[in-house]
Amino acid sequence: MRLPMRTWTGVNTWWPKVSLQDPLAVLRMRRLLDEALIWLAVEECDSILSDFTDGQGRTLRDNLEALTSSIEQYMALLYFRDGSGSDWCARGAFAVTAAGSRVIWICGRKLEDNYTRSPRHATASVIHEVLHTLGLGENPPTSADITAHVLRHCGPAVSTSGFADGNEARAVMNAP
Repeated sequence: MRLPMRTWTGVNTWWPKVSLQDPLAVLRMRRLLDEALIWLAVEECDSILSDFTDGQGRTLRDNLEALTSSIEQYMALLYFRDGSGSDWCARGAFAVTAAGSRVIWICGRKLEDNYTRSPRHATASVIHEVLHTLGLGENPPTSADITAHVLRHCGPAVSTSGFADGNEARAVMNAP
């Protein structure tokens, strides 16, 4: 297995292909994209690209490598468009795309709600949608199964106390 070579260019990228009506949602989406790249820079998270396949049985890593040399470069090719007012936003979706599409439709209000409730889950949801753009279908696996897989392998682990790793000690140390 070839280990991915990381040339870090994604964090604090302008993300010019984010086009949402709400300027605050634009900033939030750009932050989530930066965070998703930070997560995907870790080998365990990056490995999820080999865990899923498209409808033809190719791994998402194979699909990525056929298009570009890195997940950073690939994500820079994606478009994040405003889906506010759509039926799926009205039904509570945060983001929607189709397998193989380069456009991810974002529901700005739900993006904010999701991020406020759980920044970790919001970041996992962004990675979930990126997996769809690489060809991952749904049902099977279910939407919940995809996001759960991302959460198991990516980002800071959350302990039973609800804090990300290391935060319990800081919370105790800062207590009055």
